[in-house]
Amino acid sequence: MQRVCKLRMGLALMVAAFGWEVPAGAAERGKGAKPFFAFHFHELSPQGLALAGGSIDIDKDGDLDLLIVDSAPGALIGQGDQNTDPVPAFLFRNEGSSDEGSKVFVDKSKKHLKKVKAVLVSQIAVAIRDFNGDGRDDLYLGDSGPDNNPFPGAQSTLALGTRKKLKDVTRRNLPRYVEWTHGAAFGDVDGDGDIDIFERNFGCCDSCTPHGPQLLLNDGNAKFTEKADALPVEIRTGDCQSIAAALVDVDLDGDLDLVDGMTKDLYDSPAVLFNDGTGTFEFNESSFLPTRAPAFETTQIESADLDQDGWPDLLLSNFDIDPSDAFIQILTERRSATDSIRWRWPISTAMDGSILCCPTTAPKGSSVPDSCSTSEARS
Repeated sequence: MQRVCKLRMGLALMVAAFGWEVPAGAAERGKGAKPFFAFHFHELSPQGLALAGGSIDIDKDGDLDLLIVDSAPGALIGQGDQNTDPVPAFLFRNEGSSDEGSKVFVDKSKKHLKKVKAVLVSQIAVAIRDFNGDGRDDLYLGDSGPDNNPFPGAQSTLALGTRKKLKDVTRRNLPRYVEWTHGAAFGDVDGDGDIDIFERNFGCCDSCTPHGPQLLLNDGNAKFTEKADALPVEIRTGDCQSIAAALVDVDLDGDLDLVDGMTKDLYDSPAVLFNDGTGTFEFNESSFLPTRAPAFETTQIESADLDQDGWPDLLLSNFDIDPSDAFIQILTERRSATDSIRWRWPISTAMDGSILCCPTTAPKGSSVPDSCSTSEARS
């Protein structure tokens, strides 16, 4: 019997997703206090499903507005007989607090969004960043296109913040590729002070361009061009790879390395591709992480120094068609006497959110965490 550690994630995930901070003392609020969140429902349109979004200060008034990305009704699995044309995103402007103390958000999409549309975008392919360094929030949407045969792909979108508006500049600022972009990662990979984009494209949609993942370098003005030699050939051309990636300075040498989710089609574990400082990524002897078997692929990657030892650790969400094989890995980075990277094996969590602290076996080259030496249950 495995030890189970209960995990509460709802509020934390909501706060993380929208960039809000929990006020001091919120966790100690007693009964009768005003609710921290007040929910107001808004019918977007008779379209698909809002799968992505974020917070943005669209009008530069110091408070956060809400951006919501809708999907085309025919983009979702099993709905290929419906319309797959791009649909508009939504912008709800923060109008301050109501008399009851809750925030009021008003639909101002027509005023603040200029032709910003998408077919199907997941949360891990959205970035609200200042891509051109002008102090305004910009928007990148990595579009996968319809998730139905023949999987035609779509053009991703870039919109730059102007005075109280996001303007679509895709045609002149992004490569004109129809891709199956399921995820993306963002950061300055070549050390020139601006934000670059790693697109985690599948290489197997019928009418997409032949290459899969690609690195887009920013010229400082949010004009992006592909760096053709940025990735090993097996990553660029591999068939049906990963949807998840993250840019993390794994070896603390001052540049961002690429943590890629992979799939069983290519490798049986996620991997770290190390940056040479110019935005060129390669495998080395420390690249491959502990196996995620039996899960098929990694769907999200986050990084933090979880054990506060000064080295970045990894949190990976792993997926399989069989829900019982899906779990979360926590990989803590360790250094040996020879200064090579070693990864301590994960703590795993089940689909219900509980942490399964005691795997019965550990993958090759790793060990079961010391904290899982017994099979007792705790909360």
